[in-house]
Amino acid sequence: MKVVTFGELMVRLQPFNYERFVQANSLEFSFGGGEANVAVSLANYGLDAAFVTKLPAHAIGQAAVNSLRRYGVDTSMITRGGDRVGIYYNEKGASQRGSVCIYDRANSAIQLAQPSDFDWEKIFEGVDWFHFTGITPALGENVVEICREACKAAKAHGVKISCDLNYRGKLWTREQARAAMTDLCQYVDVCISNEEDAKDVFGIEAEATDIYGGKLNAEGYKSVAKQLADKFHFEKVAITLRESHNASENGWSAMLYDVASNEYCFSKKYDLHIIDRVGGGDSFGGGLIYALLNGKSTQDAVEFAVAASALKHTHPALSKRYRRSSAMDIRYSCNQKDFKRYTTEEMRDEMLITGLYRADEVVAVYSHVDRMVTLGCMPVHETVSIDKGIDIWANFGTHYFLERREIGIFNIGDGAGTVTADGKEYHLNYKDCLYLTKGNQKVTFRSDDPEHPAKFYMVSAPAHCAYQTRLIKMADANHRPLGSVETCNKRTINQFIHPDVLKTCQLSMGMTELEPGSNWNTMPSHTHERRMEIYTYFELPEGQVVFHMCGEPTQTRHIVMHNEDAVISPSWSIHSGVGTSNYTFIWAMGGENMEFDDMDNIATTDLR
Repeated sequence: MKVVTFGELMVRLQPFNYERFVQANSLEFSFGGGEANVAVSLANYGLDAAFVTKLPAHAIGQAAVNSLRRYGVDTSMITRGGDRVGIYYNEKGASQRGSVCIYDRANSAIQLAQPSDFDWEKIFEGVDWFHFTGITPALGENVVEICREACKAAKAHGVKISCDLNYRGKLWTREQARAAMTDLCQYVDVCISNEEDAKDVFGIEAEATDIYGGKLNAEGYKSVAKQLADKFHFEKVAITLRESHNASENGWSAMLYDVASNEYCFSKKYDLHIIDRVGGGDSFGGGLIYALLNGKSTQDAVEFAVAASALKHTHPALSKRYRRSSAMDIRYSCNQKDFKRYTTEEMRDEMLITGLYRADEVVAVYSHVDRMVTLGCMPVHETVSIDKGIDIWANFGTHYFLERREIGIFNIGDGAGTVTADGKEYHLNYKDCLYLTKGNQKVTFRSDDPEHPAKFYMVSAPAHCAYQTRLIKMADANHRPLGSVETCNKRTINQFIHPDVLKTCQLSMGMTELEPGSNWNTMPSHTHERRMEIYTYFELPEGQVVFHMCGEPTQTRHIVMHNEDAVISPSWSIHSGVGTSNYTFIWAMGGENMEFDDMDNIATTDLR
């Protein structure tokens, strides 16, 4: 799925911490913009997101482009030209002192842009969604015309359009906004607004509501949403609901109105202690677009968007390298007392890892259980860096991925591929394994044949020192046949990254192959208090599944898994499985002890 956003990307200058302008001796330099923030958010969710604007060809313009590239945003359709990058000065508010924003964006490249600068027919090829805000047409009549042409082209290509009204009184009058947005909103499918914008732009307001006094009226917002939908034939209307107690403490929730079902869904309310409000609405928009594109229900979509935005309020903005959701999916550790009360969906959200292999991307899941990272990379047409789409500093506090980590890499794809680590190439055929030690700075992946790409499955653990990087073929592994045909678990455990094969800091990895007619793994089951484990299942025929067993031995649960899914198993959980066919799986362990047989065995008859 591909999303295009269009708007202005500006320099953001801000005093450090909570200093006022008159106190500051220096300003923090970064970049930001509403539609750019949405593009970053969507790229971090793993979508193909492109940002369109006009920027000068000089060094500051290039720095602005680079600020998006680092998050995996497609910048190939940015027009270069003009002399200025717009600037906004931002003074963060605190407690009873509100924030202050001063614009210096006159005569910026995008404000002076002309309709001929953008080839919308080309831009919207293969695109599913287009997003803009009311800030962009506020830059001038010429930009209103650019937005109009973009909307018309998007409609002609069958592209869904969303718009965040985002009224800015410093840029235009209410009358100007009403005239322009009335014209543009006729093309919009999903409208995003807040408690003020509907009133400022269209004169529509919720009755009996006082946002500054912390008073909201649900029925009034239903009326606002319905009036907006009736006026412009929107498919959906989202309204963010902010209860502003002071600059630091807000209540935050939202409502999503679905016209087709006449359904009004209100989200959970979050009580926010705000670190940085800038980009909060944009992260809501990004979360909503992602949820709707992925077919979430009205209720689930608004819950997802509000949760994403609530988290954004607790971190600095895009400019401070915050990843709103990210290719780096963060999983927090759960305990066995809570786990036994989880619903099926909560359990899957906590432990299951899906969608690891996207063309020319890196997908990463960070687990707080022993701080293990599971990654997948399927290079097709590109040579892909291990840190593509991942903000290394924000997620790890290091300058490169393996600065304080080690990693094991298996190729489970249809074709062979090459891993290059600091200039040295390692060629991996099917089921080959590579161990990269701590300290490898530049790691890239490529496939030999794009028609038959490699799929690199990886698990990384923290490391305290560097040992020896090594390519391990199946013949080099330590092989342990186990099980029997009678118990349906005849298998071979192939130990690749293991103390009997090579030395590592804590990471152990191997591959277990079940023979035809056998479908149980790790049975009798066990736990190991001193380390966690991650499984990934593959070589599972189409239409077949694995029932992965988890939970405490006396409180067992299961997760239905498909080919190339992975699953996180905390130390207190069993990790067994039974398939509707035989299969192969890769196990990875990290923790206090690397002894393979250090486990707490459980008699099968004791399981519940």
